[in-house]
Amino acid sequence: MVISMQISYWMHSVDANGNEALLIDLVKACARYSLVSEGQQLHSVILKNDFDAHAFVQATVIHFYGCSGLNGLAQIQFRFSDKSHIASWNALLAGLLRRDLIHEAQQLFDDMPERDTISCGTFISGYVLNGCSDLASQLFFLMLNAGVDPNEITVASALSAVSESATFGSR
Repeated sequence: MVISMQISYWMHSVDANGNEALLIDLVKACARYSLVSEGQQLHSVILKNDFDAHAFVQATVIHFYGCSGLNGLAQIQFRFSDKSHIASWNALLAGLLRRDLIHEAQQLFDDMPERDTISCGTFISGYVLNGCSDLASQLFFLMLNAGVDPNEITVASALSAVSESATFGSR
């Protein structure tokens, strides 16, 4: 309740002179604390003040809708986003995997024009969370073979996958 009131206060103080950094932080807070109504109101403020043209704002809104379980709205926002910016792809990918939509996530991953450490790490983590440890391990080794350097989160997810599967002995 207190967080909701703080977000409402900040939301009403944002006008055409506001900045996208503040809006990104507020939308992230809405995603983190499951404040769907406030997040949707912030999205309206973003649209009203033309902040939706900023790639990181777009990705954050996609992330918010994905975290909120509103994947249809996340996908609509993605369709209108800047596809040249990988953050939007990664945000939708994370939202799909969070809701156990592995087939849709795989299709999106296959369609990505480029993949980075975040893309691969997100998918590896999603595989682990959805009980597909063997696929997570396979993707990790494909990532390494493609020359994509893993970050700490990706390595932790890969280790979790290896510990849950029989792939450790076959490598």
